Amino acid sequence: MACGEPYATPQDYIDFFCLDGVYDEVDGRLETFLAMASSDIDMARAQTGACDCSLTSAAETFLSRLTCVIAAVIHNCPCGEVRLSDQERQMYLDWATVNLNAIRTGNLELCYGETGADWPAAASVSQNLTDRNQAIIILNRWKRGLG
Repeated sequence: MACGEPYATPQDYIDFFCLDGVYDEVDGRLETFLAMASSDIDMARAQTGACDCSLTSAAETFLSRLTCVIAAVIHNCPCGEVRLSDQERQMYLDWATVNLNAIRTGNLELCYGETGADWPAAASVSQNLTDRNQAIIILNRWKRGLG
């Protein structure tokens, strides 16, 4: 899923907040808030160059939920269907901020086939102190295809 597309539908929002029966038909306000929330996610994805990758199914579900949460935080109309208390709004905002930062920094990888910044990796620098070490370093580079 490329950036610029909504991550959640109005029906996703309705299902997430158990609003069945509240909407006779979905109006443009909800779509507007979902689009605004999706743009926050797009900005975070753009920071890691992840706008054109294929999302995992788990990432699609997660981004749908994140979109619904952000939309609820910014949707503060007096006639709004979701009325959050100040504590709930702050809790959702904190959760969304942590996850947007994780996407932005690459700690939460959304793309299929990729690993996040926290993926375990270990290596050490080979030192060229002797002729034997130099030969081993050259051989290892050759084996890795680095010639």
